Amino acid sequence: MVFQLDDINQLFLPHMRNKLLWYYQDVEEVVERAPVEGTKPRQQGQGRQPPPQVTMKRKLFLSDGWDVKFTGVCIYMFRINVSKQLPEEGFHKDL
Repeated sequence: MVFQLDDINQLFLPHMRNKLLWYYQDVEEVVERAPVEGTKPRQQGQGRQPPPQVTMKRKLFLSDGWDVKFTGVCIYMFRINVSKQLPEEGFHKDL
């Protein structure tokens, strides 16, 4: 979460980020499963390893638009002028 707050703060500082993108999309989540008891071991002391369980899970990302491919809903903010710091109040006028 600290990483995301740093990215958001950089949008307000002069000569830093000029855009941020939030997107909400499905991502694969892989969960390794424990060996099944009672099966013939492949190697000494190990049971048979079942395949990992792959599920789709919705996740909220904060990005600059370069590191993750968008496949879901995207909300973006960009600054027209990055030469000055955005004020805490009324910053929406410059975004």
